[in-house]
Amino acid sequence: MIKNIYTFVSETIENTKYFDSSNRECVQGLIRKAINFYKLNSYEEIEETNAGNIHTIHIASMIEENLLSKVVEHSMNSERDIDIEDIYKGKVYRHY
Repeated sequence: MIKNIYTFVSETIENTKYFDSSNRECVQGLIRKAINFYKLNSYEEIEETNAGNIHTIHIASMIEENLLSKVVEHSMNSERDIDIEDIYKGKVYRHY
């Protein structure tokens, strides 16, 4: 069954034991779940370094980028425009 973005985000947050909308890693986890749930071609890479993990996201299309940015906006209940670039600190690779 396909859910709209807002239903998916709301239900996923409710089913998560601990979700902090101001925590970048929580939102990244939600993005990974959205990629799997909607069977997107985009993917995330995690590089382990001495300074910590570096998360990068590879976006397959503009449609997928817009969908994932909507997931971010809804999960953070934000009135300002927050998108995928903000969550991944600019480590976004577009393959379109």
